[in-house]
Amino acid sequence: MTHPLPVYFAFVATVAFAQTVVPGAPSFDADHVFLFDHPVPLQPGLMLSIFGNNLGPSRGCQGDHDGNGIYQKDLCDTQVLVGGVPSGLLWVQTGQINFQVPEETPTQGTTDLAVVYQGRRSRVVAMPLGVEIPTLSLDSPARVGMPVWLKVKMPYDRESDIRYPFEVFPAGFGCNEVEVRRNGVMLSRIADVGKQAFGTTIGIGNPCGGIASVTQPNFRSRLPLHLQYRFDRPGIYEVRLTMRRNLADPVPSVTPWTKIEILPADTGARERWLAATNAQAPTSPGDLVADFLPSILGNPDEETLQLLRPYLYHPDQLVRDYAMYGLTYWPDDQVAPKLWEWIRAEGPTDATIGYFLHLRDFAAEHTSQLIEASIPYLQSNSPVVVYGALYVLSVMASPADSPIGPYLRLRACDAMIGAKDHIIQVNPEDPNNFITRLAQYRMSACY
Repeated sequence: MTHPLPVYFAFVATVAFAQTVVPGAPSFDADHVFLFDHPVPLQPGLMLSIFGNNLGPSRGCQGDHDGNGIYQKDLCDTQVLVGGVPSGLLWVQTGQINFQVPEETPTQGTTDLAVVYQGRRSRVVAMPLGVEIPTLSLDSPARVGMPVWLKVKMPYDRESDIRYPFEVFPAGFGCNEVEVRRNGVMLSRIADVGKQAFGTTIGIGNPCGGIASVTQPNFRSRLPLHLQYRFDRPGIYEVRLTMRRNLADPVPSVTPWTKIEILPADTGARERWLAATNAQAPTSPGDLVADFLPSILGNPDEETLQLLRPYLYHPDQLVRDYAMYGLTYWPDDQVAPKLWEWIRAEGPTDATIGYFLHLRDFAAEHTSQLIEASIPYLQSNSPVVVYGALYVLSVMASPADSPIGPYLRLRACDAMIGAKDHIIQVNPEDPNNFITRLAQYRMSACY
């Protein structure tokens, strides 16, 4: 019978293990506990297969897991005990069991493995323990002035849990920590550039899991080192990665120091890379924040700032938020005039205004001009821009302590009310929020 399990649990049992169930205890040997088609040491969390006799019912049973990914530990009257601890069961049948090694399993020495079926216990089999560590390499040759992507290869051909990005702050690596040194001297990290600028540590979802749906396999299992460290000199560097399954993981996986080479800057190579990157920018929001946007952030100059510009107007909220925090890689005195130019030319968005307000002195100086510039964009056909204009008027013109004069407040209010039908027709991202803002605005600014 073919069981409905992923291909990495392909059935590789010999004819001897496929025979009909007979009375007696389960039996198996240590060299028939496999990952794919070969034996490996037991490691916490590893999914393995046991091949043997009388391991379970003749008709296979498939296990299920709960919302936390934890599999049931008793399936069709079968248990697998690792050091006496029940394992999660994915599949049980007379000749094969697929199980997950318990997280509390030690990582050194040996442990006992046994199968219990219908109350009959197999002999105890001694199994080696060990933790295979990931290996590191550059995803592609790296140069000064270009992105440096670190590729993580897991042992046993497993896919890693690294799904960048982990949060809207580009430099956030979740539960992973990367250290870099050159000539034995540790490099200083710039990882908190976005958080420090905005004075917040807001994240989204599981801090150790990715926040975007990444469709391209080659965008996975990578970390953008250039967003945490500056590689402004060519030569040999060393990197070390610490991977944790959760923030409180007591036994993280730590790689040895691995050498990487950063090649000298090459103007022609960088120009070709920028042109190709822009021409081949993905359309999927997940792929944009997993590859294209982080690639252009690490080397902030006029050219890459212009590449970032359209993504502050992107229809996807995550892309706009990521692009907004990405602006922190450029000096404020370079961003401020450009941002003001874009707002006047293309209109406001929550991303452009969010960063505009971060530039406190600049924002205070341009409050009235920003309100004036935003009013016409209430008639825009872009929901993103319409919402940005509403955001400006409700945040900067509506409050009682707004520094603008009464005439501009009334004008802004009249424009907002007069655009009501158009705004509803355009269907802004959050029409309920618009209605709430409109009611509050009318009360505070018009009456």
